[in-house]
Amino acid sequence: MAKTQSWDHKSLKLLISVALFIHLLNFIPVNADETGNCTLNQLTLYNFTSGYYNLVTLAESKTAEPWIIHQNHKKYLNLSYTAPTRGNLEVRIKPLEGSYPYIELGEGWNPDPPSYTRAMTQNETTWFLLTPPLVLSDTNTSRVVDGEIITWEIYRWPDLSGMVNFTFFSSEDVEFNLLIHPVSPRQNEKITFFTNSNAKIRNITWTLSGENLDWINKTNILEATNLKSGNYSVSVQGIDEFNTTHISHRELHVKPPVNNPSAFDLSLFSISHPESVTPGELSPLTATFDYTTPICIDVKFTLTTLETGEILKETTRILNGTGSTRFTHDLITEKEGIYHFKIHVYYKTNQEWIELTQSDTSFTVIVNEPENPAKIPGYNILPVSAGILLLIITRIFKDKRNN
Repeated sequence: MAKTQSWDHKSLKLLISVALFIHLLNFIPVNADETGNCTLNQLTLYNFTSGYYNLVTLAESKTAEPWIIHQNHKKYLNLSYTAPTRGNLEVRIKPLEGSYPYIELGEGWNPDPPSYTRAMTQNETTWFLLTPPLVLSDTNTSRVVDGEIITWEIYRWPDLSGMVNFTFFSSEDVEFNLLIHPVSPRQNEKITFFTNSNAKIRNITWTLSGENLDWINKTNILEATNLKSGNYSVSVQGIDEFNTTHISHRELHVKPPVNNPSAFDLSLFSISHPESVTPGELSPLTATFDYTTPICIDVKFTLTTLETGEILKETTRILNGTGSTRFTHDLITEKEGIYHFKIHVYYKTNQEWIELTQSDTSFTVIVNEPENPAKIPGYNILPVSAGILLLIITRIFKDKRNN
């Protein structure tokens, strides 16, 4: 690599340097420098117009290290950023014209083109340097007095432009949530505990306590299948990429298992309803259920429409022993069409209604417009009948007159 040093050798070398400089002036000069220093907050686009870069070196021999005796300033764009808080900085480069610029990074950057990231502390400043990629265009080497070697090189670059986007993710923006599935679990049901975060979290530790249970587990996802019904306290702890500890906590209620009462039986015996009615016509529904239960139990009947789930009627009964009960309702439909209905049956246990799916029943009612009576083709019966009657009366009158 050539080094820049002061020129204090023989006057002959000084004359050679001056002559060489005058010679270089005959070449196309470098465009005006498009250099600059700014912050990422001030910039959204970079732009380098095509240009040239001249480099002249002098070496005392082929094996000696050359000295730079002349060079133009390179174009560059130096971007800096100062972090307002602790966080992660990400810079993305997107060329709009030409190839990617040459990128020089300060310390601590993680390059993953076209993205470049860096963890930062509060008030820390970093830099990000863009320069056009130099392509060697021409070179010339000559030997001068005393055997010294002078080398001249010219580099070119094309027009380059593009976008510079950045995002800063602050440690204060980290979210760490505890999630449970299912939301309302039951005893002996598989329960999954997991986390959701917008940052990378490590060293996750779970704590689950309640109902004589005190459980600590270090795993990303926690699963439990043997929790008894009752109340539990769940907390999870993790460390983010900024070495900040986060804790999320939730209360969990595990419901009793879904079991039908022992020796309890309720089943549909019969259901009656008109299969076809006219709009506005009353459609009585009667459903009869047989039951057997050794204890008093609350039962709820609910009639709904399958199309919308609307509850049309709901009634509650207390059943005990052996017998039958009826659920009745008068359906009225105003429009023509086919309507689907369903009866749901529930029983109550531990202050919760449990549906008896085996007792569900559905039925259909067809609503048709009434048919108009068809007219008999021919004469109108009223004037014809009146004419015949008048003819009979007239004939009787004539017969009496002739007699």
